[in-house]
Formats: sequence, C-alpha cells, structure tokens
Amino acid sequence: MDFFVVVLIAMMIVGAIFVLHGALSRGPDEEETVTYGDGFTQFEKRLTDLETTMTEADEAAVVLDDMTKNAFKEFDEKYQTLLFLYNMIDDKQKAMAQREINAAVAPMQQLRPTADPLAELVTRRKGASINPKYDIVLQMQAEGKTHDEIAKELNMGKGQVALILNLGGAADE
Repeated sequence: MDFFVVVLIAMMIVGAIFVLHGALSRGPDEEETVTYGDGFTQFEKRLTDLETTMTEADEAAVVLDDMTKNAFKEFDEKYQTLLFLYNMIDDKQKAMAQREINAAVAPMQQLRPTADPLAELVTRRKGASINPKYDIVLQMQAEGKTHDEIAKELNMGKGQVALILNLGGAADE
C-alpha cells in the first residue's frame, strides 16, 4: 500500500513538472488557459487511472488473502489427517508388539507355580491332575506300557511322556 502512495506522489510531482515545463517553454503567443487546462486534464486522467489501478490492486489483495487463508485451512486439515493416521499406525504397532509379548509370555505363565504349591501337591496326591492327559499317561504306565507305546498312542513326544511320569512320581514305580 505504501508503494502505491509513493507512486501517486511521484506521478503528481511529474505532472507538476510537466505543467511547469509547459508553462515555461511556452512562447508569448500561446494562450495560457489552453495549456494549463490540457495539463490539468491529463493530470486528472492520470490520477483517475492511478486510483482505478489502486482499487484493482486492493481487490486483488483481498482475493489473494482469501486464497491464502483457504490454502492454509486445507493444509491444516491435511496435516491433522496425516497426524491422525500416524497415531493410528503407532497404536497398531504397539498393539502388535503387545500381542507378540503376550504370545511369548503365555507359555511361561503356564509353567509358573500356582499360588499355593502345597494345595497343588495335596490335590495331585488325591488323584486329580491339572490335565486329563496326565492321568491317561499314568494309567497306561500302570498297565505296563512303555514310554514309546504311550507316546505313539497319545500322539505325544517321548520326552513329554517321560516328564509327565517323572512329575507324577510314576517313573520310580
């Protein structure tokens, strides 16, 4: 806006110089009113043109300001969407990591001793076991079957059968 004011003042000075130059360079036979009238008419026309240009520039500035505001609004909306997606991805990664940890910890939790080991021992001695398959293994052992036969019939590993028999106290019998 300051630029346009400076241009306006400069045009007024240039117009005044032209008017003065025309008055000084005029010969004695020329009529004063015609020269001054023409100079003022040209000056008024230039002033009107300058005002029109300034009005158009102001309107263009308003349009540009609106476009800039809209562009920033769209940019902010896109940024918020992108931020939301990044947070969602981060949440999914954390959930997947937690599932992996849970999957790794679950077998270890099964091996963890119960809250009351003495009660567990008493319950086992009474004939009840944690897994019904354990009872079957112990029963087959009592029937005189070998570890290999028990493993094959129950579709278990030989080491698993031996472990069950060792934990159940039947391996010594």
